[in-house]
Amino acid sequence: MIFAGLAVAYMLIPILVVALFSFDAGNEQGELDFVWNTFTLDYWQDAFANEDVTNAMQTSLELAALAMIG
Repeated sequence: MIFAGLAVAYMLIPILVVALFSFDAGNEQGELDFVWNTFTLDYWQDAFANEDVTNAMQTSLELAALAMIG
């Protein structure tokens, strides 16, 4: 049971780190690093304005629905 928990943590922790740092403004050069500078919502302002992102999300949701049905 402990190994299952470690496996889940191994998969989820990187996702949580990326989500956390998506709210960081980065440094002066626009690079993201492990030093938290300021809070920003700039990266999320137009998250679904990109057509490729919207199409990928739609495909993922359709496949998830099909997986639940079948």
